[in-house]
Amino acid sequence: MVVLGKVAAIFLMVLIGYIAGKLDLLPLTSSKYISSIVINIAAPCVVIYSMSKQELNPKTVAIMFIIFGVALAMYFISWMISIIFVKAMKISENERGVYKNYLIFTNNAFMGFPVAFALFGSEGLFLMVLANLLMPIFMFTLGVHNIRVEYISHDSKWSTFKQRLKDISNPPVISTLIGLIIFIFQIPIPNVIDDVLSMMGATMAPLCMIVIGIQLTESNPLTVMTNHKLIVMSAFRLIIIPFLIFLPLYLMAVEPLVICVMTLNAMLPCSAIAVALAEEYKNNVRLAAEGAFLSTLFSIATIPVIGILLTTFIL
Repeated sequence: MVVLGKVAAIFLMVLIGYIAGKLDLLPLTSSKYISSIVINIAAPCVVIYSMSKQELNPKTVAIMFIIFGVALAMYFISWMISIIFVKAMKISENERGVYKNYLIFTNNAFMGFPVAFALFGSEGLFLMVLANLLMPIFMFTLGVHNIRVEYISHDSKWSTFKQRLKDISNPPVISTLIGLIIFIFQIPIPNVIDDVLSMMGATMAPLCMIVIGIQLTESNPLTVMTNHKLIVMSAFRLIIIPFLIFLPLYLMAVEPLVICVMTLNAMLPCSAIAVALAEEYKNNVRLAAEGAFLSTLFSIATIPVIGILLTTFIL
């Protein structure tokens, strides 16, 4: 019931954005500014806050290396699948970046954290936080590369070293480096700053969902539900990629809780931040919103079912 409640909350926030868009309380152009807040303010606050809460000890370090290794494998597998997917499905050039990002990145922070806590307790939540630490680095390097290069691959000005350096020198990547320093050296954060990070970070999920709702005002619901490319993509995102992560971990007899958390991490729906990223870099944001909506809709069935299987047969 907790898991279903979290998923329902997502749709209610999307609905709020949709109604606000339809009533012109938040016009389509407002999503640009909301997305900028998500990427440049809220996301960095979430990263620094979550990393500042982790305790450094030998057990933490050992688990961190295991989680990082599995997370790297997940990103590599998802990246390879995304390359094959866009070619096999004959995705048009102006849509490739969006599809790639949705196959690579999951809605970890908002859905992953509460669902991990609900299914696996505080220890499971800690592992999910560790799994999420690499996401900003990949999202705002590889993710930006997918969005910009795939969309304007024939424009040589984006291929310069200076532009690539600018792409990765963004607030989320910088905040990840700051968070790592805080974590490694266990630097205490003043209570006032801690409160600011917590409150600002808490705005990330609702703002992302509102952006999705605003963008969906321009979409036809029937078209979204019958888009075979989005349906196939959702199947890969929610079922096939998680299975490719689960199977080798199970065969290698990795610690059961690690298997469960990393499988959960891989079976979450498409990242909501990717919608904000598409808006920020002006690349097919409507398609990005439709993909996030559809994969989240399907996750209502997949997350509870797979979650029950994991807790029953693996733990």
